[in-house]
Amino acid sequence: MPPVHTLDNVAVPLSEPLLRETNNNSSGANEQLATCDPGNRTYAPFANAHDFAIQSATIIERAEITYSVNKSVLSQLYSYADPDASMDSGARFPPPMCHPGTRTRILETLEEWMGCPTRSHRMLWLRGPAGVGKSAIAQTFAERCAERDRLGATFFFSRPNSRDRLETVIPSLAY
Repeated sequence: MPPVHTLDNVAVPLSEPLLRETNNNSSGANEQLATCDPGNRTYAPFANAHDFAIQSATIIERAEITYSVNKSVLSQLYSYADPDASMDSGARFPPPMCHPGTRTRILETLEEWMGCPTRSHRMLWLRGPAGVGKSAIAQTFAERCAERDRLGATFFFSRPNSRDRLETVIPSLAY
């Protein structure tokens, strides 16, 4: 525990990161101000407080300010994510799309599901055998959602392109 300085029954801890200054107020009593100025930021207990009095109190105060020079959260997520699995990734160019006028029934079903605020399921799983057009349907639907500002996130799996690792899904969606 840092050393404690007592002033009129008020205990104020002294610590290295905080600089202590003593000022005389209008009544002639000394008051303790705690300031910390890393990067021109200041800290003072009860800053901007007014219209109250503290008598015979024990106040123990400690402030720690940490500045991180580590990687940003996004750069940390990037190392676990698979950005090539996103809807607009250059690795998926040209993306699979439904030709105009095709798969209209399933796309209408998906849009009805998206537009229903009382739907019982918040997630929809599009499944089927390889080569039937799941990626084209998902891409077309995702682009329609994006046009309406309704797209949360996408992840397009692809075994031939090594985008099939389950552990990359959540970091990719968060990224």
